[in-house]
Amino acid sequence: MNRWDDKLWLFTPEEYCKLPDGIVLTSINGTTYIKGIDYIDMDVRFGHIAFGIESPTTHPEKELFAIFMLTQT
Repeated sequence: MNRWDDKLWLFTPEEYCKLPDGIVLTSINGTTYIKGIDYIDMDVRFGHIAFGIESPTTHPEKELFAIFMLTQT
């Protein structure tokens, strides 16, 4: 995960694959998408896709996001 702005954290393609279907993602333009339902463009720039989440420390999947942050290289 990498911070995009003051709110949004973006995922790598590998992290995205580990996300559960049904999770709501926010694109860098502010539009929300649902993994497993909506089309997610997997275009990678600087190692990250243009989709992520806001407030990873208070999100229901915060334990998974903590693992992502701790395993960054």
